[in-house]
Amino acid sequence: MERVTSLALIVLVALLAGVFAGRIALRAWTPGVPFVREASAVELQRVHAADFVGPCLVEFVVDGDTLAVRCGERAGHVELADSDAPERGERGFVEAGQALRGLTGEGEFWLAVETPAALGATSSTPAHVYGADGLDVNAEMIRGGWSLYAPRSFARDDSGALARAEIDARVRRTGLWAP
Repeated sequence: MERVTSLALIVLVALLAGVFAGRIALRAWTPGVPFVREASAVELQRVHAADFVGPCLVEFVVDGDTLAVRCGERAGHVELADSDAPERGERGFVEAGQALRGLTGEGEFWLAVETPAALGATSSTPAHVYGADGLDVNAEMIRGGWSLYAPRSFARDDSGALARAEIDARVRRTGLWAP
C-alpha cells in the first residue's frame, strides 16, 4: 500500500510539474503575446501575464529611450527599462531616436512593467518593450549601440542578455561605440 501511495504521489508531482511547464510554454507561444527569444526557463517563470500591458501602439518616439504609447484607453510615456540613450545635445541623440523609431514602426507592442497601473502617470513608466513577434526592443537598442545597459529598474536581466548585448555592440564598434 505504501508503494502505491508513493507511486501515486510521484505521478501527481510529475503531472503538476508538467502542467506548470505547459503553462509556461503555452504562455510563451500564445499568439499575440510576447515571447522572448532565447529566454531561459527561469526568465519565462519570472514573466507573469499580469506584468504585461498590451497590445499597445507607439504614438511617437520622444527620444532614444522614451516612447509615447497608447494601450487601449490608457496612454502615457514609457522609458526603456535598464537602458540609457543619449540626451538632447549629446552625440548620437538623433540617431538613437531614429533607431528606436525603426524598431517600433507601426506594429503592436507589449510592455512588461513592474506596476501596470503606473502607465499614464505623470512620469515615464519603466518598461521592457516587446514586439508581437518577440522582438526585445530594449536589447536591440543596446545591441545596435544606441543605448547603454543601465541596470536600474525592476529585475529582468538575470540571464545577462542586456549586458551581453552591450558587449556585442562594443566589440563590433557600432552606434555610440563607433570611432
